[in-house]
Amino acid sequence: MVMIPCLALAACSGQNDERSGASADGSGSSGVEAADRFTGEVGDFTIHVTDLGDPSEIAEVEMPDYDGMKQVSVSADVTNNGAKEIDLACGFDLDVRIFSNGESWGNVGYLERVPGNPSCEDHLKPGETQKMTWVSIMPSEKQPTDLEVEDTSDPNAYAQIKVR
Repeated sequence: MVMIPCLALAACSGQNDERSGASADGSGSSGVEAADRFTGEVGDFTIHVTDLGDPSEIAEVEMPDYDGMKQVSVSADVTNNGAKEIDLACGFDLDVRIFSNGESWGNVGYLERVPGNPSCEDHLKPGETQKMTWVSIMPSEKQPTDLEVEDTSDPNAYAQIKVR
């Protein structure tokens, strides 16, 4: 199995979804602050976390079976604010990792097999936004806390985006 760097996040479904700007009481009063909390600018890209989940039922994703580990996933809207197109599923323009309090355990390859993800060679063109889901593993007792994203063309262009 080939391992490809990718972006991934996870959370419990059915919780208050601050990623969309909704508050727990439905007033929407926390919208801007909450939305900014889950959005990051990295080089020529804007990443906005939209969903966290458990991809263990996705048959298309091959993950090693390690005792005490679980699969986690993060979906985000990725906007290309630059001048060149990139391959989110099979390219190396963005190095993305899911963290739990400063620790990361690697990412899954075959991102193009995740339902809803772009195919290899399905480039994100300048000015476009595309939804992307990344998958990773971590110890069962851990919860994702951050998404670390690096623009590989500039090692100084990186951000840690809160996922919960």
